[in-house]
Amino acid sequence: MTMSQFTPFRNPCGAWLVLLVLPLACASSSPVLAQDSLPLSALPTDPPKASERQNATRQTLAEQRLAIEQLRGEIARLNLEQPARMQALSGATASTALVEQARLDSDALRLKQEELQTSIASAKRQIKTLQETIPALEAQEQLLKNPARDGPEFGNRAKQLAQLRVVLEQSRTDLQLEQESLKTLEEWLTLVEQRQMLAGQWRARLEQIHLQQQQAQGRQEARQDLAIRLEREQQAQLGKTEELRARLQQQGQTLSGARRAWLEAKIQAAEERAKLLRLDIRLAAMDDELANWQGWRTPGTPISAASRKDCAN
Repeated sequence: MTMSQFTPFRNPCGAWLVLLVLPLACASSSPVLAQDSLPLSALPTDPPKASERQNATRQTLAEQRLAIEQLRGEIARLNLEQPARMQALSGATASTALVEQARLDSDALRLKQEELQTSIASAKRQIKTLQETIPALEAQEQLLKNPARDGPEFGNRAKQLAQLRVVLEQSRTDLQLEQESLKTLEEWLTLVEQRQMLAGQWRARLEQIHLQQQQAQGRQEARQDLAIRLEREQQAQLGKTEELRARLQQQGQTLSGARRAWLEAKIQAAEERAKLLRLDIRLAAMDDELANWQGWRTPGTPISAASRKDCAN
């Protein structure tokens, strides 16, 4: 259920109820005015519309409670399942799309939380208005029921009293529904905060795994670049060795002893350099394999002696 379905009940009569209090305050201060009542036009009653509005509010509250129970069940399920899911996460499963979805879910819950907080504040204001208005209506009802004996009569007092009682009953029902709405919103907010905490944990774990994956990928690319550079350098040394051997073979008879010794030393140096590069290449490959293997194994799993021997060889 979307957040729009959790809009708290709003009493559309709130504005005229506030205005209604003002003449009542004046009436209470004057003996003559106190026995008079408001004109019929000042008490806008429409029982069918009010009933329809209140029934719609009850339906909304029922839908909210159903969604709250569904969320409660989801939270209970996640409390049981999420620890294992987080433990099972690896670089292969923490894809960029999954991380982005976790961020979107967490942000959506944060927005719902803020919207609920705003709705709760609005509901409290509406309740305060109704709680101030209903006593004023009740006071006006008493004035209509018990007019002063020597006061003048204005209009059909019985009709005004009946109409006022309809408004009063509507207001009392509105207050009850608004209080139920507030209670529902506060319960919903509590659950959203719990769900937001779980979503934050899941997001943080995904981002951690994803970052480790990116760092490991960067290291792997660096090792591959190193291997390529070493291969090229080794090939250059081998080529240099072959070139010096060919030169020694072609010019060996004409070279002086010192020149011949110098070429032989250069050949030997190039061969040694090629051997060292070959060893560097092998070590780089072993390091790459070891890093990959450590990345695949489950964290906390000990490295066996046989595996260490394989890596050493």
